[in-house]
Amino acid sequence: MNRDHVHILLTIDSVCVLELKAIGKGVGSGPLRILDLSSVGFQGTNALRRARERTAFPLRLATRIAKERPTLYKGTPCVRKFDAKEVLKRLRGKRVVFVGDSVNRNQWISMVCMLQTVIPPELKEMRKIRHVSLRTFKALEYNVSIDFYWAPLLVESNADHPLKHKTNDRIVHIESIERHAKYWVNAEVLVFNSYLWWRMPTFKILNGTHGNSTQYDVVSNHHGYNMVIKVFSKWLHDHVNHTRTQLYFMSMTATHHSGTEWGMKDDQNCLNETDLITKHRFWESESDLKLMRILQVSLNKLKEKGVNVKVVNITHLTQYRKDAHPSIHRLYNYPLTTTQLANPSSYADCTHWCLPGVPDVWNELLLAYILGKHK
Repeated sequence: MNRDHVHILLTIDSVCVLELKAIGKGVGSGPLRILDLSSVGFQGTNALRRARERTAFPLRLATRIAKERPTLYKGTPCVRKFDAKEVLKRLRGKRVVFVGDSVNRNQWISMVCMLQTVIPPELKEMRKIRHVSLRTFKALEYNVSIDFYWAPLLVESNADHPLKHKTNDRIVHIESIERHAKYWVNAEVLVFNSYLWWRMPTFKILNGTHGNSTQYDVVSNHHGYNMVIKVFSKWLHDHVNHTRTQLYFMSMTATHHSGTEWGMKDDQNCLNETDLITKHRFWESESDLKLMRILQVSLNKLKEKGVNVKVVNITHLTQYRKDAHPSIHRLYNYPLTTTQLANPSSYADCTHWCLPGVPDVWNELLLAYILGKHK
């Protein structure tokens, strides 16, 4: 195998994360660190045969490596098999809030779907809070709330309406986070994300009160993101009860809009894709490592001040999954035009994720952290 490292990540029967480490002649050494889960061993090569559709790396390659070099893999910690009733019992009396953009909403819906299956209809409810970008799912018997709050840029912006936010002119009120934060400050678990809306090259940063000021600075997306994350970090430091509230930040997820990146034609994307990407070390072009570094640097500084925000790195998990998007099989909030209908790839959703599917795995990993602290 002419590779420096072989990075393979598998979920085995929704229970274990398996790490394969290639070493030996012509191959470098060094395991892939998976979400800082590093204490529980894994036994048994037969688990490879049970790997299901949640594989994050092509199973054929993983199986071949395991057969050719059976001594060159090791286990990383097992993630407890998902049990909705057990999760609800462990979260009894608590509020979990997902805050961010539509991918975080995607993950929230996944979490709700995973939990609601064991709750009788009369003991669960879903509500939208009027005039507020908040949706809440309640498991009444357990007094558990699983909520989603729409704040795609974390601070106040012209993208704050959960439905009416289609604009190419991104305007951010950099100092205004309290307008959103007052709705989720009392949660026991906060799960943030903010990425999709930062892919525009420039942003307008308002200098005065949002809605009144016409004075703004135009900055790059990286500069704007850095400014917002600093404001966000300061707010967490000053307003969150750090002994009571767990803080998580989900990393960006891959989009699969450009088929040329995995060897397809110019006009192809995730439409009709049914298999994983097999290209070694594939990294799609919209996964911006600079944005990830900006986030990590700021959160590292916050940790030095005693506030720990755990980054759950799911980016690599999604890189190969061009087959896992809803594509054209989703509900749209606007009528499709005749031109779009004649060209399905033009409106295929290659950003969000099918349910059940990839987001379920994110939630199993997230719950491993949450329940590890709520004992």
